[in-house]
Amino acid sequence: MKNIFVNAAAALSLTVCLMLCACGAESTVPESTYEAAPTAEPTPTPEPTPTPFPDYDFEVYGKTFNTADTVIDLNHTAVDDNGEELLKYLPDCHNLEILDMDFCGVDNEHMAGIRDAYPSVSVIWRVWFADSYSVRTDVEKILASAPGLGGGLYDYTCDGLYYCTKVKYLDIGHNNWLHDISFVENMPDLEVFIIAQDCAYEEGFKDLTPLANCSKLEYLEIQGTRVYDLTPLEGLTELRHLNIGSDIRLGSIEPIMNLDLERLWIGGITPIPAEQVNRFKELHPDCEVNNTCEVPNDGWKWGTERYALLQQQFGYLDLDYQLIENDPLYYEHESIYETANDDDTVQKDTTQIEKED
Repeated sequence: MKNIFVNAAAALSLTVCLMLCACGAESTVPESTYEAAPTAEPTPTPEPTPTPFPDYDFEVYGKTFNTADTVIDLNHTAVDDNGEELLKYLPDCHNLEILDMDFCGVDNEHMAGIRDAYPSVSVIWRVWFADSYSVRTDVEKILASAPGLGGGLYDYTCDGLYYCTKVKYLDIGHNNWLHDISFVENMPDLEVFIIAQDCAYEEGFKDLTPLANCSKLEYLEIQGTRVYDLTPLEGLTELRHLNIGSDIRLGSIEPIMNLDLERLWIGGITPIPAEQVNRFKELHPDCEVNNTCEVPNDGWKWGTERYALLQQQFGYLDLDYQLIENDPLYYEHESIYETANDDDTVQKDTTQIEKED
């Protein structure tokens, strides 16, 4: 009998619980304190390591190379298909650092197309400008300020300069018929630019806008030109030496008021208001400012440390203009590259080539 009552009580309790749950009441059954073990993050399936494509030899234009080479030197090799045969293999040349196509006969547009397609590769070829100036596109120095030697620079004879993207030092002064310098927009490493005494006629050089892209510019000579506005220079924070002497169209230095110059040559002819000159001197007490000399180069070059450095950078004393007789690589020569190992490519001293020639 006792078991009957116990079973009946248990059944009644269960019935009550079920009724309460059906009515939406909260269960009074205590929650379990058991915590489930954290689910382990699934181990990602590793990506399969691509099988490297085997390197192989290939022959183009009579020369044999390997897809593992760091240098493809085709200097003075006749290429009569604008490089189409070579382009078949370049995608597989995974180590390539230098492609030298100096004197191959491929025009500037096709060479520029190859360079644009492989921006991590130093693609080199030869360009000409004026009458007889000639440089390789990896040149860092261009001295072309002697119209009597290499011919005068005109807007229509400077196309080759657009492809010289590694120039650091550029002197094209005394070219009175040049007024378009848009080629410097492609020279982001330009540090020194001299375009002085380029003002033979009314529409001579006057627009500095292309220089706004030359953020590394440190030295600028624009004396004796038709320049009338310095605004393109206001963002060139590396500029230290500026000569604006005898720029009779220039009436303000406001745009360069905040530049931390070391030397500013204004001279006694450029019509800069005295108030601006005095304010610049107050803002930059350590800057050497000259607004009295009649000759724009008086005290600017000779005997200064900066001009001594210019002589080294341009080879003034050696008359190292960009003429073919000054370029040991103009004529056919052995490779100027030697590969110490697969990861170390160096360039030979070209002065030795010059002696051998």
